[in-house]
Amino acid sequence: MNLNCAAKERKRLTAFIDFLIIGILGSALYLIAVQTEAHLIIDQWAEGRRFLGLELDEAFVIFAFLGIAFSVFSLRRWNELSHEISERKRLQKALEEEIAKTQNYLNIAGVMFVAIDKEQKIFLMNDKGCKILGYDKSEIIGKNWFDTFLPERIKHDVKAVFIKLIAGDVSPVEYFENPVLTKSGEERIIAWHNMILRDERGKITGTLSSGEDITERKYAEDVLMESEERFHSVAQSATDAIISIDSSGVIVFWNTSAERLFDYPVEEAIDKSLTIIMPHQFREAHQKGLSRLTSTGESSLIGKTIEIVGLKKDGSEFPIELTLSTWKTNKGTFFTAIVRDITSRKQAEQMLLESEEKFRNLAEQSLVGIYLVQDEKFRYVNPVLAEIFGYAVEELIDKKQTVDLVLPEDLPVVRENVRRRESGEVQSIHYDFRGRKKNGEIIYVDVYGSKTLYQGRPAVIGTLLDITGRKHAEDRIMRQSREIESRNVELSTLYKISSAISCTININDLFSNILNTITEIDIMKVERRGGILLIDGDKMNLVSHLGHPAAFLDMHKNMTVNDCLCGLAARTGEMIISKNSHTDCHHTINYPGMTPHGHIIIPLKVIDKIIGVLYLYLPVDFDIDERTIQTFIAIGNQIGIAINNCLLHEKAKMLSLYDPLTKVANRNLMNVELEKNFARSKRFKSPFSIIMTDLDNFKAYNDTYGHTYGDRLLVKVAKILSTKVRTVDLVARYGGEEFLIILPDTELKGACEVAERIRKSVEAMTAVTLSLGVISYSSEILNMEAFIKQEDDALYRAKQKGKNRVEVSNTGMKVG
Repeated sequence: MNLNCAAKERKRLTAFIDFLIIGILGSALYLIAVQTEAHLIIDQWAEGRRFLGLELDEAFVIFAFLGIAFSVFSLRRWNELSHEISERKRLQKALEEEIAKTQNYLNIAGVMFVAIDKEQKIFLMNDKGCKILGYDKSEIIGKNWFDTFLPERIKHDVKAVFIKLIAGDVSPVEYFENPVLTKSGEERIIAWHNMILRDERGKITGTLSSGEDITERKYAEDVLMESEERFHSVAQSATDAIISIDSSGVIVFWNTSAERLFDYPVEEAIDKSLTIIMPHQFREAHQKGLSRLTSTGESSLIGKTIEIVGLKKDGSEFPIELTLSTWKTNKGTFFTAIVRDITSRKQAEQMLLESEEKFRNLAEQSLVGIYLVQDEKFRYVNPVLAEIFGYAVEELIDKKQTVDLVLPEDLPVVRENVRRRESGEVQSIHYDFRGRKKNGEIIYVDVYGSKTLYQGRPAVIGTLLDITGRKHAEDRIMRQSREIESRNVELSTLYKISSAISCTININDLFSNILNTITEIDIMKVERRGGILLIDGDKMNLVSHLGHPAAFLDMHKNMTVNDCLCGLAARTGEMIISKNSHTDCHHTINYPGMTPHGHIIIPLKVIDKIIGVLYLYLPVDFDIDERTIQTFIAIGNQIGIAINNCLLHEKAKMLSLYDPLTKVANRNLMNVELEKNFARSKRFKSPFSIIMTDLDNFKAYNDTYGHTYGDRLLVKVAKILSTKVRTVDLVARYGGEEFLIILPDTELKGACEVAERIRKSVEAMTAVTLSLGVISYSSEILNMEAFIKQEDDALYRAKQKGKNRVEVSNTGMKVG
């Protein structure tokens, strides 16, 4: 609106200036005509004619008059316009100053101001708003408010309301809260107050909103609400009565335990005076104390536990114990009391007072020390207690304090336990401490004490027993227990090792079990690195290892009994302990990247024979006691025996499953494999073939060259057979000079090719020939015996047809 007015004024000013220029030009022309000889020029030009229908002198007069008139009028209008322009500038300056002042007011305001036009763009934002949003003003003005500064989840809903508001379809909401999105991505909760902006015609042009950042306040409100909920939850579940009153003594909180204690339901207690639970004789004093506490803030009761009398709904009185605290809010000062019914305790105390005489009589005859302490002084001790500390009774009562009979190191514990009982924090307690006798001797005493009253004031009463002898016995037992525990650990270690080496007879599994078990036992403190070396003549073979790099393994491939620490242990049969590999001159095998380490190397013995060594890694400069060394020696003996047993088992296994002469499978292993493959083919219809061979004229060969050469021939033929078959195939010595070859997953044609290859090789490489029979599994063959029978027939036909040939079993199957 201001811009349109300014444009109109500029047009009017331009018109007046143009008019003024015309007047000035007219005046100027007149002055030029008068002050020069221009009239002469005009006379010559006219030559008797009139200038503009007038005489020349008249024209000059008229022209000059018009010029002067125009000049006067223009000057007059110029003064008016100058005045109007000055006034307009003054008003414009005042308006600008007012806008600047308003902007300053907005900038120093404690809330943010934002003005949004109909296109949803921001055209005003104060400094507070920039600070809350985290943007410079240049980054805000002109931006779409809803797309830029509102979280995605509310953007569309708020924008829809704004569109309806601008259209006049809804009334503005005076106050609402919603989050805004800052430059850093943080959400801040703003409480908005809004108004509509209109032009001079009343048309809605936008909105102006003031917003207060209430993020912290909302958080504080949430925390306060959670705190109040926790308080109510705890208060309602408390076993003690919890009662709160305001500064006038009116009850504002009354928990469930208060209902049970005073028999007033909560609705009958709230907003009532606290005096409803006080006996009449105490109410006046209560009112005075409450007034004093409210006015001065001082009270001797705040924070202390006191005993008073309470009043139930039925009018009965009973003793209570309460602790009083004060707290303030913007609503004033409040007081909270935690109340406990001490009727039973009071009755017990009364009974104790009444039986004091009986107590004294019994205490004098007691076999244990009895004491009564108040203010750390002995108010009573019986003869036994005095004797325990080496005093006479009269030397202790009202003359000695606990500090005189307690070892200084144990005095804080004794004082704390006395305080806890006197304050009522605990009713009774049982503990022991070290005492000091009159002659300075230190003794151990066992104490059981509880709170009591002595002359109306709290005190501690209890029994005391000299347990010095028992303590010494317990110390001996503890030492023995530690000794037993240590032995149990050793036995447990040996048991774990024994279990690990006895759970398998397989040599490779045994090695793995040994290393894994021994490096996981805590008592050893060993690292997860080590290995086992077995002695083979003068060589040492690394048969198992744990945690070693490739460089280590390369350096130990050709190790002998003369090398490094392991060789030293193998030669001497003594355990080797090396604390640092980098400083031990006997540690001769080093490899790239080797870090300093300690070693313990255990010889593995069987009776007096050393079969190998077990080496383990330990931290540098480790400590090891004699008992642990003996444990390692025992472990080495166990492991040596276990390894020797496994080696014997492997040897026995070889003897039971393999032919000792030819080293191929014997009949035992052959029968197992035949049954397994026959059953597999029968079930899954998979191919399976066997070849049976027999050396031609072997008896004549034996007779000619002797049995020694005959045995050598059998060994050579067995090697030829083994090299001509696959790894999955099995060569077995069937008997005498006969061999049987099992070919799993092999059709008849393939088996015949293998048989022919074998026949040619034996003929070329030895002085004898072979006859061979081949058979492949067929569903017509019912059992293993029939299968072998037909194979044997095929071999027999090969012999009958001239030897040195391959014959196929007559099972109805054709080759190829």
